[in-house]
Amino acid sequence: MKVLKIVVLIIFIGLGCFLFTLNKEVQITYNKFQQDKYDEVVSEYKKIIETSPNIVYGYSGLGEVYKEQGKLDDALAEFKKVIEFEPKNGWGYYSVSCVYSLKKETKQAIEFLQKTIDLNEIFIEYSRGDPDFDNIRHTPEFQQLIDSY
Repeated sequence: MKVLKIVVLIIFIGLGCFLFTLNKEVQITYNKFQQDKYDEVVSEYKKIIETSPNIVYGYSGLGEVYKEQGKLDDALAEFKKVIEFEPKNGWGYYSVSCVYSLKKETKQAIEFLQKTIDLNEIFIEYSRGDPDFDNIRHTPEFQQLIDSY
């Protein structure tokens, strides 16, 4: 839970300049997420997507909420939209990899984690301790990928 909230915070900070005009909405939405008011947060993200469908923040945030709720197929769909709009968005690939791991779909999780690391090797460190990878951390594929860097 703590790692998830840190990831969400990083997303908020990383997109801060781009979302300056949405700053008040972003803060309110983040506060609601911190308070586990998921239905309200989903509604807020959907409003952001409706207003600005090309801004990945809405899809990413919605994906995080769905992941937190255990709605993994919905989360996966939202994170894939992030990649669709921004093909070089490492967080998008990382988030897809996390969801595949949570779904115990090792092959896809490794595939997307490899794409993530290809974009930025910093994700190696994130993946080493991220509880989302607990389902696949013990696999030879995961170990081989992480150990190859």
